Amino acid sequence: MADREQWRAQLLSSSDGGGEALYGLASALGIDGRDFSRLALKLAGQRVIVTLERRTHAPDFEHRLERETLEAIVLTVKFEGAPDADASANIVLRRERDADVRDKDRGLTVEVQTGFPGFDHAVFIDNDSSEADVRRVLSKEATRQAVLRLLDAGHGSIRISATGVTVKQRLKRETVDVEAVLTALEDLLIVARAGGPREAARGKRGELLFGVGVALCTAAVAYAWLCYQWWSTTLLVLGIGVVVGAIAAFFTRPAIEAACSGDSGSSKRSAAVLALFAFAAGAFVVGGLVHANAALDGSESELWRGVVADIQDTTTVDRNNKRSSRHTTVVRWQDGTETTITGSDLGVRKGDRVTERRHSGALGWEWVDERTFGSR
Repeated sequence: MADREQWRAQLLSSSDGGGEALYGLASALGIDGRDFSRLALKLAGQRVIVTLERRTHAPDFEHRLERETLEAIVLTVKFEGAPDADASANIVLRRERDADVRDKDRGLTVEVQTGFPGFDHAVFIDNDSSEADVRRVLSKEATRQAVLRLLDAGHGSIRISATGVTVKQRLKRETVDVEAVLTALEDLLIVARAGGPREAARGKRGELLFGVGVALCTAAVAYAWLCYQWWSTTLLVLGIGVVVGAIAAFFTRPAIEAACSGDSGSSKRSAAVLALFAFAAGAFVVGGLVHANAALDGSESELWRGVVADIQDTTTVDRNNKRSSRHTTVVRWQDGTETTITGSDLGVRKGDRVTERRHSGALGWEWVDERTFGSR
């Protein structure tokens, strides 16, 4: 709980017309009492709005004219930088009722769960924000305890919007209970420190991220494939790309999950986007290393000679009875090593001579500059 001795409030603005209802509260906050109906204060470093709510009664036999009575006092703690005009309620917290439990059991209502059983059992979360926002706002024990105290004190609900946190306290006999209001303000300030839902549309941002991920992934795979076709390099480079992709995924995961959250399918979508970004990062690394290895290589080529040791033609048939052939050539080099070349010229025959011009590579990975097949 905050130390009320430090609660010397600063009056920012006020409106008249509330009679004596707020005299006691203003005095307790160190403000000279007046005919207040609305107070805007700076309290404990945060902006607090106190407003009296009235109800208009229709004429009756005893009162021939319309009359107004004070119904409630509304307390709002504004977030830093938020405008005075309140946004639509994004998260509303209230006591869970038997009807809520029945509706959830029948599948009529889907409620966000914070992962803290005691709180989830006691509080119903009416939410039109994202699931990630709810869990973030209610992640701290101090926030959840403050919410429970406010609900136990008789506040019907706690409303958390993008601009602030609001509770309404019903008045008995049009009298403000100063101690109850101060206690509510203490807990309201605690809840407000957790922040509110973000105004950005997560679902739309998630769709945009998915599109960007697909585009990056396509470009990265094309770049890596072209680099490998131009400057063949050992597949060790692929392992480096996978590692870099995994590291990128680890560090970008929180941001991607936050951007994609907003509906029940957000976890699957964020996982898909994460995989796309990780794969794109890996593919760009593969292509970049292959490119750098060859493009920065200043070594002279070394001529290697070999002979076609074997030719293999493999035919496969898929489920639709479509045939596909694979032509591979096995080359035995001058040092006795063998290389399998896929998709070589169909005119190559067993026993033909093979020559290659190899470079050592700027990064130490050997690559082939030119390969020719000759007759026996």
